[in-house]
Amino acid sequence: MKGKKGIILISILLIAFTFTLSAKSADSLYSDFQTALANGNAQEAMSIYEDLTEKIASEISSQEKTAKNAIKKENYSLYYDALSEISDLVNMRMSKEDTEKLLALIVNEDESKAVEDASWLYDNSSYYSPILSLSYSKNDGGFSFNYKRSVSVRPGESITLPSSDEIQFDSNRLGVLAGWGLTPGQIDYLPGQTITMPLTDHTLYAVWQSAVSFTDPVAGESSVTENVKAGDVVEVPNFDKSGDEYIFSGWIDETTGEYLDKNAGEYTVRGSGASFTPLYKALNVSDVSASPYSALPINTQIRLSFAVNNIGTDDISDLSVSVTSENDGVRFITSSGYFKRIPSSRSGMVNLVSFVLDDSIESGESIPFTVVLEDGEGNKWESSFTMTAR
Repeated sequence: MKGKKGIILISILLIAFTFTLSAKSADSLYSDFQTALANGNAQEAMSIYEDLTEKIASEISSQEKTAKNAIKKENYSLYYDALSEISDLVNMRMSKEDTEKLLALIVNEDESKAVEDASWLYDNSSYYSPILSLSYSKNDGGFSFNYKRSVSVRPGESITLPSSDEIQFDSNRLGVLAGWGLTPGQIDYLPGQTITMPLTDHTLYAVWQSAVSFTDPVAGESSVTENVKAGDVVEVPNFDKSGDEYIFSGWIDETTGEYLDKNAGEYTVRGSGASFTPLYKALNVSDVSASPYSALPINTQIRLSFAVNNIGTDDISDLSVSVTSENDGVRFITSSGYFKRIPSSRSGMVNLVSFVLDDSIESGESIPFTVVLEDGEGNKWESSFTMTAR
């Protein structure tokens, strides 16, 4: 019997303890939060603040209902008291000073724990949003260039630093981007490297180098000649990986617009350097359609349409299009098209090709077609596809 009484007593005490916790007012929780901060206990402060946030929301909701009912009853004293309570509750949310105190505790934790807790702070404080600034500035003799941009993401998330081919600044004046530094002039990270968003505001400084670079992502090769000066002669590498799809047509420095012919063997340096990427001509065909037919009918005029896509980095000019078929049962009415120009990364539609299938075509027969594309310089591309007779 005594045992049962003991269990009942413990249960009552637990219920009373739980009730005491849940019954704590926002004022009381706010005081506990401030005490935890003052004692340097980050984990306790964060735990209490989560309870405080819920309590603030609950009490604001209650006061809003009081204010609404007070207006109905024309009890303006009660109405303004409710508004005052709401204002006090809002002011219990984490302040800038609270944020700085908690961040000072977090950054001194073990790295993995610090990142986890900083992420919590990012979600719970409107005053915490670390900024990573990227300074592209350069001051060299009579030349001065100043530019900065910033990014802000959740601490601990990955950030890919800008690479040289993403930077559209005059390479003749700035040279080539060699890397990024925590201090000016010292390389700590490479262009394009992925880093982790720091927990506090940071600035990374672009490190410029007097150099001429040739970078070819298609060939997967690059060449950098360092420590150049105006008038130096640099050899142009041969990275030509022309094939059935990609045809090399020259080099371009996107920052200045300077162009080198595909047969150029040398380059004379201007200013602090240059950053060249290849120009490739490349075309393909897609979205072939004989709409409204899913299978081609016999003895019926059929219009063929398809897209010609410039997937290269150079514009295509004076492009002729011709369509042929090895099947003698295909009689073309029109079989060609023409584009004055298709810019890089753009497409053009061919929809004037038409033909008829004669009686020699059997039901279900697969019919081959070939599209030949030829630009004004004599470069050719071919694309083949098949369609089925009804």
